[in-house]
Formats: sequence, C-alpha cells, structure tokens
Amino acid sequence: MHAYTNSAVSAARAPMAMHLQPVSAAAPRAGADPLERLGTAAKFGRNHTIYFEGDEAGHCYRVKSGTVRLCKVTEDGRRQIAAFLTAGDLFGWTDHGGYGFSAEAVTDVTLEKFSRARIEDAVKAFPALGRHVLALLSTQLASAHGHLLLLGRMTAAERIANFLLELGRRQRNDGAVALAMCRKDIADYLGLTVETVSRTMNALKREGIIAFAEPENVRLKQSAALERLAMAA
Repeated sequence: MHAYTNSAVSAARAPMAMHLQPVSAAAPRAGADPLERLGTAAKFGRNHTIYFEGDEAGHCYRVKSGTVRLCKVTEDGRRQIAAFLTAGDLFGWTDHGGYGFSAEAVTDVTLEKFSRARIEDAVKAFPALGRHVLALLSTQLASAHGHLLLLGRMTAAERIANFLLELGRRQRNDGAVALAMCRKDIADYLGLTVETVSRTMNALKREGIIAFAEPENVRLKQSAALERLAMAA
C-alpha cells in the first residue's frame, strides 16, 4: 500500500450543515426505528473528517445516506481502511475512551449523531433498544471477521471478487454496482496496491465477468463466475 500522511487524513472537519436540534427520548413506538428519537442530524462533505482516531468517543453515528470509511495510519505512514459504511450502519461505538479509527466521508454523507451517554441511559430504560443496538454491532463484528479472513487467505482476484459481490448484495441493484470509493480506497481496504486493483479489475473485464459503464459503475455480467472465484479461497 502507498504512504499516506497524517496531514492527508486530516481533511477539513467542519460539517456542511449545522446539527439539528435533538428530539426528546421516549419509548419507541411498536414497529418504529428504536434510535430515531435519540439523534441529531449532521452532514459532512466528501473527504471531510468526522472524527480522528484517538478523539474522545463521546458520540456514535449512523449513516443515513452516502459512504463513510473507517481508517487509520500506521507508524510508517501507510493507510489501512477497516470498513466502508453505508445507510443503516452504526459506527463510533467503543468500550474505550477514544475512537480506534478515524472516520471520513467518502462521499457527501448525512448522518445521525448520538450522545453515547444518552444511548446508554435509553438502553437501560428500554431493553428492546439494547437488543437493536447489539444486533447492529454483531452484524458489523461478523463483517469485520470476514474482512480479516479476506486479507489473510485470499489472492488479489479473490479479494476483488468478494468485494464486488458484497457491494452488489448491499446495494441490491440487479447486478449494477456503484463504486463510491476510488481505486486507492479499494486498495487500502483490500491490502493491495492501486496497480494490482486496476490490473485485476481489467482482467475481469477482459474475461467478460464485469463491465464498466463508467469508472465508478460496474456491471456484474457473470455473477456465477465471480461467486466461483470468491469461493476458491
């Protein structure tokens, strides 16, 4: 992976819009989103930093729209991306005093911002909310374990195949996958170089497995072939 300095990570932190006023906490209605009454809204522009690794973790967030990346910079200046988060994903929840990763907006994003203390109080009052938060975090933990497996055992082609298939499953857009992230983001997420990502995706294109409508839009032409490649590991 390429060197990535701390100054590059430190994109402007000011949100695009002011936070909205929070609504009062109350017992969630049956069938309602258990978190909807606890948060404030915030918007961040593309490549803005939401928080830095090590900042006091007084809040957590949920993505309403757009894409967020969680990343950190190693001592030798390399950037590692741990996750790409999209609508519905919760992030920033930690048992430690500071955030373990920096959170950055890949695209323009709309978020819900939650006071950690407020959520903890609400969980004590409404056990159903606690179960909801636990389910969200458990899903993300399973995804993190899958990512570690991907980095540890798979070839470049297998990593790319799994990445595209996972995006396709999340977006549910009939084989069309929108790549909100650039090739360098993909490389830093998959533990590859930008050149390897481009070379591998071009090879899949030549084989007729994928096609590019434009650089940020990929058509999964042969999902079965991608599945076989992904399962090869």
